[in-house]
Amino acid sequence: MTLDFIKGAPSVEMSELLGLPLLKSAVGEHIWDLQRQGQPQAFQQKLVEYFSKGYPGWSVVRFEYPTVYLRDDRIKK
Repeated sequence: MTLDFIKGAPSVEMSELLGLPLLKSAVGEHIWDLQRQGQPQAFQQKLVEYFSKGYPGWSVVRFEYPTVYLRDDRIKK
């Protein structure tokens, strides 16, 4: 299942067409288990915490098991 993490964020396909930088990444199964257990809020919170430490300035745009798509918000337009 594909879910938009940020409401109104462009889809991965649209981002690629617009030339916006996206990074494909992943997280451990213990984080995905939150989504599988029906805890989407906890899952999203863990994603934000995880990537804010490892990729400061990047935002989660979409996720589809096992891939998480990140947008580089450090770039000024």
